[in-house]
Amino acid sequence: MATEKQGSTAPSSSRRELLRGMGALGIGAPLGVAACSGTTSGVTAAPRAPQPAERVPSRPFGRTGAQVSSLALGGYFDALANQALLARALELGVTYWETTLRFGGKGYGEYFRQHPGARERVFLMAKTRSALTQLERSAALAQMEADLSVALTETGTDRIDFFLLGQLRETSLFNDDVRRWVERAKAAGKVRFFGFSSHANMQDCLLHASTLDWIDGAMVAYNYRLMQVPSMQQAVDACARRGIALTAVKSQGLDTNPEATIGEDTPAARKLLEKLLGGGQSEYQARLQAVWSNPAISSICSMMTTPEALLANASASWQTASWQTPSSSPLAAYQRPRGHRSSEGKYRTGCASVCEGSLAEAAPVADVMRQLMYARSYGDRARARAEFAALGPAALEALGRQDYSLAEQRCPQRLPIARWMADARRELG
Repeated sequence: MATEKQGSTAPSSSRRELLRGMGALGIGAPLGVAACSGTTSGVTAAPRAPQPAERVPSRPFGRTGAQVSSLALGGYFDALANQALLARALELGVTYWETTLRFGGKGYGEYFRQHPGARERVFLMAKTRSALTQLERSAALAQMEADLSVALTETGTDRIDFFLLGQLRETSLFNDDVRRWVERAKAAGKVRFFGFSSHANMQDCLLHASTLDWIDGAMVAYNYRLMQVPSMQQAVDACARRGIALTAVKSQGLDTNPEATIGEDTPAARKLLEKLLGGGQSEYQARLQAVWSNPAISSICSMMTTPEALLANASASWQTASWQTPSSSPLAAYQRPRGHRSSEGKYRTGCASVCEGSLAEAAPVADVMRQLMYARSYGDRARARAEFAALGPAALEALGRQDYSLAEQRCPQRLPIARWMADARRELG
């Protein structure tokens, strides 16, 4: 269940040269966003024993006493058709795996059946579906139970190591009924640790969670841009003091605006990027290392659908095992000069309450921004269109009749909200 502690030895000279060449060729870039290609189906051989230099280092999972790999395998891929990728993940020490309701856990379950003992090496995470807050309290509890049952059945296991409320945007589910449900699930051995994921209003969710003793972990967007936002860092620090384990997603800081990239805003940022690239470090690896530079982050959950992306991300972790302070990573020094708008202005920071609270009627602006990001930055148009359609006709019609001028005025990032909502209806509708 909790993964064994993994080695932190630096890669060998030959391995380092290989990875430097990979970086120069752009293999695995952007990391965690590679298209699914060269998939392998069928039964795979048991993974070979890895060399210590190839192991992703582990980190504490908050106050729980468990250790998890500092790189987690994102679950948005067909694991049933990519059994070889699961074997390679274990070889590299990527033993924290996400399962999702969209793709299910059947691929993981098949791998565990074919490889006895593999389940005990994996720290398995599963989430409920989103929009539970829209249900009556009793219905939300029933849906949590149903989603947990699906995850257990599909993965063929009797427990989920980390079970999350999916995509929280507010804190109404942090209530005594949910707490009692968690206590029962833990007592039955079905859930080891419990928490939530959030992509919008993250700061509010994290700060509220930090006041509770029954939230073990959270999965939130966190990257080299968001870590510069004072309110976000305050929320992260509050969770660290409580011992809540944080898993980062959206670690590349990819934008719904494809022109917004690191290094374009200030000469200092460009100089830093050139220094990293000059040493054989890819931009994408440096972005991961910026997140790992905060010891409050237990792991980065990354969508890695090819062996190349998996290896490149894993290699970025090898030199981070001894990092103890946020200043240890070169990219943690990414700061905007006083009075200068950084590239953060082109990136949503999870502050959905500001823009959505400025509209005359309810509309899922933050969700649509995330879907644009999947389509434009991740290249996953199928997922973006499916989630956009799932918003429903009423929500999509509401997007088209809004006046976004007040929301744009209040937006601290000065995002072109009206234009992006129009883009989404045209590109994803």
